[in-house]
Amino acid sequence: MYSRKLTFVVVGSALVVVGVIATRFDSSLHANAAQGKDDKLKLLLKERHTTLETIVAELTAGQKAGIVPVMQVTEAQRAARKAEFDLCESDKERATVLAKMLDEAREHEKRVDTAFKAARQTHAAVLRATADRLEVEIALERVKAK
Repeated sequence: MYSRKLTFVVVGSALVVVGVIATRFDSSLHANAAQGKDDKLKLLLKERHTTLETIVAELTAGQKAGIVPVMQVTEAQRAARKAEFDLCESDKERATVLAKMLDEAREHEKRVDTAFKAARQTHAAVLRATADRLEVEIALERVKAK
């Protein structure tokens, strides 16, 4: 009788130990899988950012040559900054990217205003550029306030 109880206790304890090990192993596998997904995601985000920066460079060259409209360059810059923002891991990094975005938005706003004064843009386009700049400025202030 005593040996049966001992066997039961030993087997029961062994099952508990195996269960704990299996749970930890399973958790470790999930953590490794999540890390692998994070690494893949980071690589994809970097590739997207690099691709968009290449587009900005090519469109900027085309704009300087007079064959690409300024608005295409502005849209490409905005997409590249958003991709760069997606790569940020801290509020300090986000603030740096938002500051770049704000500089670009201010420059765009000036270009649109100049075009409006030369009767090549509508007043609504100027207002849209101002609203876009304000959106970035608000986002920057929010990040700074954290």
